Amino acid sequence: MRKPVHSSFLLVFAFFSMSTALMCSTVTISRGGYRGVLLAAIGLMLLADAICLKEILRKHPVWIVIAGAMMLPSLFIIWDFCSRGPHVFGLVK
Repeated sequence: MRKPVHSSFLLVFAFFSMSTALMCSTVTISRGGYRGVLLAAIGLMLLADAICLKEILRKHPVWIVIAGAMMLPSLFIIWDFCSRGPHVFGLVK
């Protein structure tokens, strides 16, 4: 039977995924090609949130607080996606 991965390794990976998602979400491109950047931001955010949710389900109090704090930037990424997404994907003329 294999050993479970330690929470700190998973949360460090989630931190780097969320940081990259934030960078992708806040980038300004001069030519307006935001499609790939927004999709990368959403994908990395979902990956980081899934890892944090996995840690929350382990029910260790310290890791729950850390994982919960790491999930907060998701609100900004979702807000940014909702504000830019319709224009980028051609849903609004």
